[in-house]
Amino acid sequence: RREGAGLSPVALFTDIDNTFYRKGQVEATHKLECVLLDNDWGLTYVTGRDFQMVDEQTDLPKADVVVGAVGTEIYVRSKDGKYAMDEEYRKLLLGTWDRGEVYKISQEIVAFNPSIVFQERDVPEANESGKTNHPPQEFKISFNVFGDNKAAQSMVDIMNNKIRGARVILSQDIHDPQRWNIDLLPVHAGKELAVRYLSEKLGVRGVVSGDSGNDLTMLTDSRYPAILVGGSHEHVKGEIMQFIPAPGPSMQTRELVTGHKIIIGEDGIDTAAKGLLNNLQKGDFNPEDAKWFVRSLYELSRQEDK
Repeated sequence: RREGAGLSPVALFTDIDNTFYRKGQVEATHKLECVLLDNDWGLTYVTGRDFQMVDEQTDLPKADVVVGAVGTEIYVRSKDGKYAMDEEYRKLLLGTWDRGEVYKISQEIVAFNPSIVFQERDVPEANESGKTNHPPQEFKISFNVFGDNKAAQSMVDIMNNKIRGARVILSQDIHDPQRWNIDLLPVHAGKELAVRYLSEKLGVRGVVSGDSGNDLTMLTDSRYPAILVGGSHEHVKGEIMQFIPAPGPSMQTRELVTGHKIIIGEDGIDTAAKGLLNNLQKGDFNPEDAKWFVRSLYELSRQEDK
């Protein structure tokens, strides 16, 4: 970030997989990174991955902040390029979470429901023996559910009825439409709550973007304009489409209860970083922001032509 720009800090708060980054679209990701840097926008990843998984990916641009594990951990990058955990955020979550109790009830649910299993890092036998590539996460317990949307939602209902002191987040697997992910989090954790926390702490404003079920509340409740990229999961798109159309010519834009707009990207056109590039320059959010975005893309194209 440049010194002395004299502008309110602005950031892109974005999911990673199939939103900011997608295999085969690394060029678009790099182009978006250049535009953000050129215009002093911060970059914050808000992802289901944990910090270690994000940090180990060598072709992923380094973000200013990484919100990992579905909004249950925050790592901030310092001027020397090193990341440090936000301990204040961790302390906020500690007071709202009894992992042992939540895990105990989870075991009972898994034992009586064959359609749901623990994900690898939360399988009891693996953790007890130490034979797991990833240790359990402090503020997240995760499962796979097999079946259609109805079956997955039924399991969410069971967990909501049986477990107190935990928030249940459902998302569809990015590789298999018949496999769903369920995450149990502290009641005061989640992607949108982490975005709000950072906004207040750092004094930033911005745009949020995502594609899957664990992005849904971030897209609708972060109190920011939002982009649902093309190729998003159908159940997420269905939820967004229920909002009233926003004033204007686009049938793909909805108005959130906060008064902000959410753009719904077109499938096959607005996928991943391409979708962010396409929609950030339309001016649906802020015409002035769109002007610099278009100008930056033009300058980049001139450099590439030389």
